[in-house]
Amino acid sequence: MPTFQKLNRKQLLNTFKSLKNVEFPSILSQLKEKHPLRRKIDKIWLEILGYKGNKDQLLDHLYESLAKEIVILKEMMAEKA
Repeated sequence: MPTFQKLNRKQLLNTFKSLKNVEFPSILSQLKEKHPLRRKIDKIWLEILGYKGNKDQLLDHLYESLAKEIVILKEMMAEKA
């Protein structure tokens, strides 16, 4: 369970301010390319959620898995069209 007392508002606000004008590629591209700004956001949330393990390793695995699932879903949708 996340400890919201650990929530660092300043860190979140600074991150948001630094990224608010950035145009991100599609979520699939972000995952496939392990976009550095996507990773920055996700690492902050992992910290907030209290994750103690290797964040880079977790994100690499998560991004790969999510990208595969999105590709499969896109293929399934294309077959139905």
